[in-house]
Amino acid sequence: MENGVRRAREAAGLTQQALAERCGVTRQAVNTLEAGRYVPSTALALRVARTLHRRVEELFWLDDLEGTEEAWLAPPADPLLARASGTQPVAMARVAGRLIAHLLPAEAHPTGNGLLESSGPSDGEPRVRVTPLVAPETLAGTLLVAGCAPALAALADRLPERAPGTFLEWIDATSGRALDMLDRGLVHVAGTHLLDEATGDFNLPIVSSRFPDRRMLCVTLARWEQGIVVSAGNPLGIRDESDLVRPGVRVALREEGAGAQKLLRRLLHRRGVERPLTASATIARGHFDVARQVAFGAAEAGVAIRAAALAFGLDFVPLAEERFDLVLAADLAEDRRVVRLLDVLSGRSFRRELSCLGGYDVAQTGRTELVGGERRA
Repeated sequence: MENGVRRAREAAGLTQQALAERCGVTRQAVNTLEAGRYVPSTALALRVARTLHRRVEELFWLDDLEGTEEAWLAPPADPLLARASGTQPVAMARVAGRLIAHLLPAEAHPTGNGLLESSGPSDGEPRVRVTPLVAPETLAGTLLVAGCAPALAALADRLPERAPGTFLEWIDATSGRALDMLDRGLVHVAGTHLLDEATGDFNLPIVSSRFPDRRMLCVTLARWEQGIVVSAGNPLGIRDESDLVRPGVRVALREEGAGAQKLLRRLLHRRGVERPLTASATIARGHFDVARQVAFGAAEAGVAIRAAALAFGLDFVPLAEERFDLVLAADLAEDRRVVRLLDVLSGRSFRRELSCLGGYDVAQTGRTELVGGERRA
């Protein structure tokens, strides 16, 4: 992808440092962006365009693309994505020698780093043709990370700034789906916040059971509060999960496999509540989508993390504290990309940024534990 950021910045009389400060990134990020070594997220592209008083298409465009490559298309969470026609944005990287491509919805937070030239069937892992939008060395430095934590978007933005040459493509997915993709070799890292009721511990027992033949590394991203997101002022007076089954309360439900959905079902079961929930018109695809539905009046309530409520100026009724971990194969821990990712994750700067976002407890951020491999000889 080529861009005209440098020319527009100089025409506006701004230094790289001045543009960086106004866009909330580092000067190094602006430098790599102007040099074409970094494909910005949609949010960053919009901030740069607004700061320079230009349209996004005036600043960023596709250069002459050099052919296509063969890739394995990961099954999308939304079947509608697979049925779309024409070129579609994808997030892709090489995982265990295979080029893996994940379809992205048009409104997704990342721009992606490639284009799918023709859609394949919605099931299986078909081989397709993709056009990379980044240089080969950028693709070689990219990690695919699946999970539902919005903080992964911040990590994706910060990684190339603080570890040049290393990139993260975030695949927004439920905890269950993220572990499925990791097991099938479709991502490098899976994010999860699943409770093992037998032990009362998060993630570690589930990962150990899921990967009995492999040693896995679990790295804590943060602890967070999960609870009920409601309109500002809580006009319906919702106090706990039992109020969500009241007549007239539309609930923004999450997908199957989502930690939030499992939490809600578990709490309702403990109370002996059998009345079905009144669901909103659409399934919420992530924590921020829950908050968005409540903010726009499509639902009265939904279960998500506190950070999502704060982002939309909504009220929050806490239900549980959880731990979100990043899971990867232990033999990948020496990979240069992973080493840099964990260095940035554990660094004071990212921890401070995550803490300032609100709703995240970073006291255990960067803590690592080895699990799994019990059946190995």
